[in-house]
Amino acid sequence: PVQAHRNCDKCCGKVTLWNRGDEVLRVTARKDQWGEVESYDGKPGWICNTCRFDKKKLSDWEIEGPAKINRHSVISTNHYVGAKKPQETIAEVMGGRQPKLLMDIHDVSDVNDPTVDLSEIAGPATGATFTNKNQQ
Repeated sequence: PVQAHRNCDKCCGKVTLWNRGDEVLRVTARKDQWGEVESYDGKPGWICNTCRFDKKKLSDWEIEGPAKINRHSVISTNHYVGAKKPQETIAEVMGGRQPKLLMDIHDVSDVNDPTVDLSEIAGPATGATFTNKNQQ
């Protein structure tokens, strides 16, 4: 989860975003250590339905940074702030050439279909979502 905000005239606009890539999966109000919604500048910290349900692209929000999660929480597992991503070395090894891919995984498997946008699906993603798409 990340802390984000947007300039909304109906609500405070400060939220916690749960995302995967550029898709926003869930928008929640920021909560304190006791699970109560935080207030900002004397205004309640609730968020309007437009921000919660309609703004499902990461480009709609201004990201402030990763949310601070209690280290004993399961949510904080494998989320390391300040971790350095290893440098990609394949271009250096191959002299700047791109590797030749022998197989496109999407031709063989329906897992992680790039044409399916999970935030556009009404309700949870089930097997029917993907079988109907493939049968058409």
